[in-house]
Amino acid sequence: MAIGLSGSQSGVNYQLQKNGANSGSAVVGTDSTISFGNKIFIGTYTVVATDVLSGDTANMNGSATVTTIPASVGGTASIGAGTICSGTPATLHLTGQTGTVAGWQYTINDGDTWTTIPDSAGKDSLDFGPLTTTTYFQALVSNGGCAPADSSIVGVTVYPASAGGTATPTASAVCSGSSTLITLGSQTGSILRWEVSPDGITWTTNISTANPLNTGNPTATKHFRAVVQSGLCSQATSDPAVVTVSPASVGGTTTPTAGTICSGSSTTIILTGQTGSVV
Repeated sequence: MAIGLSGSQSGVNYQLQKNGANSGSAVVGTDSTISFGNKIFIGTYTVVATDVLSGDTANMNGSATVTTIPASVGGTASIGAGTICSGTPATLHLTGQTGTVAGWQYTINDGDTWTTIPDSAGKDSLDFGPLTTTTYFQALVSNGGCAPADSSIVGVTVYPASAGGTATPTASAVCSGSSTLITLGSQTGSILRWEVSPDGITWTTNISTANPLNTGNPTATKHFRAVVQSGLCSQATSDPAVVTVSPASVGGTTTPTAGTICSGSSTTIILTGQTGSVV
């Protein structure tokens, strides 16, 4: 800290004192401002003037106090939830710092570049977002005129919103007792379970998470859909696949109208008890 005295007079020596004791050598007055140099030791500095001819002394008005400011300490950054769904804001907190928050910064490229969050100075807690990608944060802290310090870095993992996708059957129509595969595509997230319905309204759980799903051997038309979840985001259901089940073919019984006819005559053959169409 630079200490000086304005309005010095010729013929007067000026002695700087720290806490009432002389500090350094007296400085001769110049009829202008004089300097005692930079002082780094803690204390209260005053000046005593001595007239060179008479030896009279007088205390000068004013004093200067040198104090030590603690170095800036960035502290510890923390976050309300370390994993969130896309479109959700992050809640930031800073503790253990020495100094005032000069601003919060974030990066989405592993720290290659840091961007200052607008209007974040002076805030120990901050909501920022909504976020759409994994993001890391730190606070910049400054105490007095000391060099600023960075806080610890804290990150939040951002999962994309769940998307159910579309379930598609390998065969949309099968014969009773036959199976097919249901494939899920265009989903975002993991399959939690498959669900099965006879009518697309009332659904029951199939514990399988396989993709594709083997339908087993249904004996009636079934609807199939997947339940999907991305991270901690809300679950989503897929567009359903419908597998139409036809009963097995039954040949039935043929019966002639007349069991015996003359050569050159005709009769009618009747088919009964069949399942399916005559091909």
